[in-house]
Amino acid sequence: MRIETIKSLEEIRKGTFFYQKEKGKEYEIGCYEGSLRIRDFQNLILYYKTTVDNSVTVLKNILEKYNTIDIEEVIKVLPQEEFEHDTFKKSNTFNPFFKRIEGELEIKLKAGTGRRLTKTQIKKILSHVDTIGEIESSYSDDYAYDYAMNYFKGVKMTSVEIMYDVINYFNSAFVEKSKEVILLVAGYSKTIVMKNPNLKFIEV
Repeated sequence: MRIETIKSLEEIRKGTFFYQKEKGKEYEIGCYEGSLRIRDFQNLILYYKTTVDNSVTVLKNILEKYNTIDIEEVIKVLPQEEFEHDTFKKSNTFNPFFKRIEGELEIKLKAGTGRRLTKTQIKKILSHVDTIGEIESSYSDDYAYDYAMNYFKGVKMTSVEIMYDVINYFNSAFVEKSKEVILLVAGYSKTIVMKNPNLKFIEV
């Protein structure tokens, strides 16, 4: 998934965008065919309306009607605009503005697990500022295209892009070398190599 951020609601267009008003106040805005969704990461509430012809126009009309480009002000009036809402779990939802860590990255490995890593451990590794990744192989239903692209081997991925795959499609991960991790996502159809010079694995 291409991760796109905006600096103002005035930049909104069709697609999925992430917006950080300030630290701790982050939002996901989805303008789709037939629906408009606004996810409030601070309060863990998803607002949505599924009966819209043009979601971008609906949002822009709200901005104009209430004379505001403040996301918090917009959220306050959504019930008046016939939006429904639901709650969601922070741990199961992708937010590109996750907290970053620095320095030595110590990961504990349980003996007898075959040097496998948990989803939580992978998320911790990805939160480190020095973690990088690249695709080892990626397969889709278009085998001819995959072959022509050499299965996307060597394509670089940011930690944010990998985090999206981990939260939504995690399958398994294991230690390959002292500073390297193999990650499998999307039904084992994508293999990603993650590296970080600060990694330190300790068997317990």
